[in-house]
Amino acid sequence: LIIEGGKGTANAIEREALLRGRIASTVRVLPLKGHHLLDALHSMHQMFLGAETDLLTEIDTRVCHGVIRQWARILQIAIHLQERAVANGKTAPVLDRTFAKAVLASLPTITTKTRS
Repeated sequence: LIIEGGKGTANAIEREALLRGRIASTVRVLPLKGHHLLDALHSMHQMFLGAETDLLTEIDTRVCHGVIRQWARILQIAIHLQERAVANGKTAPVLDRTFAKAVLASLPTITTKTRS
């Protein structure tokens, strides 16, 4: 069993008597920065590979803070918006400043397909 969570997750689990003795190990994953983040994003999806480094850095500073889970959400919304554009007969947008603004504006409101 792998449990993933934010700050304080390990402490909360260690306080639970039924779980404390069953934890084999904990691993703390720090937010990615610099070239480590860019390498991870470029490996994550073609959309990030084609984006300007300055734009990715700005999105990370404003929204994602080096957390891959946040980047996965950005990617999920971007792909959803791309698919919608194509379904409406438009060219699939690339991750430029204009498209990034649309993606970020959709963060709290859009519902995308879930994996089954």
